[in-house]
Amino acid sequence: MFTAVVRATLRDDVDLKDLENVEEKMIELGSSMPGFQEVKEFKANDGELVMLVTFDTRENMISWRDHPAHKKTQQRGRECYFSKYNAKICEVVQHYSFSDGKRTEHKL
Repeated sequence: MFTAVVRATLRDDVDLKDLENVEEKMIELGSSMPGFQEVKEFKANDGELVMLVTFDTRENMISWRDHPAHKKTQQRGRECYFSKYNAKICEVVQHYSFSDGKRTEHKL
């Protein structure tokens, strides 16, 4: 399992409505790709945005990264939306969860 951790700071002149529309389209596209597992978005108190995108394999994550529509959107992000960003691709080496009083270890 692989998770991309993307941290971004928006430009001062960003069109938030346009960004929301583009994000919605990219989430729809990404979630339809092989191996997609989940996407989560968060906003920190300082305004930084954080997105976590998880795929089952490195190859499937690379396919998402290199998808032509996603490549165009990445370029648009650099030109129109973000003043800076940082992306890290992380391999999950352990996965467990806790719910309803029970801890579960997940096989990778």
